[in-house]
Amino acid sequence: MISLRTIIASVVTVGILTATVLARGTEQHDARAGAKPESAAKERLITAEAAVGKKVGSYTLIDQDGKQFQLADFGGKPYMINFVYTNCSHACPLLTSNLATAIKNVKKELGVKFRMVTVGFDTEQDTPGAMKQFGSRFVERFDGWTFATADRATMDALTSNFGFYYQKEESGGFAHMNMVSLVD
Repeated sequence: MISLRTIIASVVTVGILTATVLARGTEQHDARAGAKPESAAKERLITAEAAVGKKVGSYTLIDQDGKQFQLADFGGKPYMINFVYTNCSHACPLLTSNLATAIKNVKKELGVKFRMVTVGFDTEQDTPGAMKQFGSRFVERFDGWTFATADRATMDALTSNFGFYYQKEESGGFAHMNMVSLVD
């Protein structure tokens, strides 16, 4: 029997290229903001690592069909969660595409069902409709993969809980981490 850690390693391996995009993007943002890229990136990594093992709080999210649900409802069985913004033209679609490929391969080869939650952190633009449109680029059906959004207060608490960094840029885009978290 294949362990959950082996499955997760497969998913993470597929997403390694995305980490390179992340590093370059946040370094450029930090340089424009006057920060030393190495120290800012290290600080973000420390914050993300500090979130490992924390209990996930209770959050009300809205899925791609406009239905509210509690993230706590995903408890009891492991699931993965990541954060995107739907107007992203590079890292977010790449990460989501890599996740879709890895999950499809794991399901096909091992018969394992993954539960995945992708959360749109741009609360102004990432409406349920935008999340559905974004998700439709990567899945045929939303079976086992929920694309969700939330109000600003919930998003701030949720991203903080996971140690996820994002910063709105003057261009309207975001400098952000690319990460996938396993919750078990």
